[in-house]
Amino acid sequence: MREALEFQTEVLQGFSDEAVKEILKLEPFFPLNIREGEDKTREHLNEPSCINIILKKDNRIVGYILAIPHNDAVKELQNDDTEMREDSNRYYIDKVVVAPEYRKGLVLLKLVYATFEEGVRRGINKFSSHVLSTNGLNKLMTRIFGKQLTERRKVSLAIYDNAPFEYMELTYKK
Repeated sequence: MREALEFQTEVLQGFSDEAVKEILKLEPFFPLNIREGEDKTREHLNEPSCINIILKKDNRIVGYILAIPHNDAVKELQNDDTEMREDSNRYYIDKVVVAPEYRKGLVLLKLVYATFEEGVRRGINKFSSHVLSTNGLNKLMTRIFGKQLTERRKVSLAIYDNAPFEYMELTYKK
């Protein structure tokens, strides 16, 4: 995890045009059907209920994570994942990306931990996400957070061309 020390996280409150521009540079690393573009990115950055955190290396944005209120995700995904239940005291990790040249090691976890810490700061320590099963991230999350997981199940999401995911819920404890 030594390489992760070279990176800094920053919680964004509101946005600057420069931050929007840098985050949009990461959009090509998302699947085509979930790229949101400038307007939606600005909306998320300006929405106080969202958690937006950037990952920086040498003052350059190289990663981004977005957590939205869980109930917003339930509404959005209700046709794809009928087992999701509303919980107004939970955040849903909606997007996470790290530029490919920085994906080695556990750098991504720096964004995840920063999200958990910001949620706790806001009075919420429960999180959920659909974690892709084909890249090993689901196994990493299980290995790191296994004891904190409260739900874990396989699901295919039509919005992602029925790719295999694991839906995970956890209660974060330091």
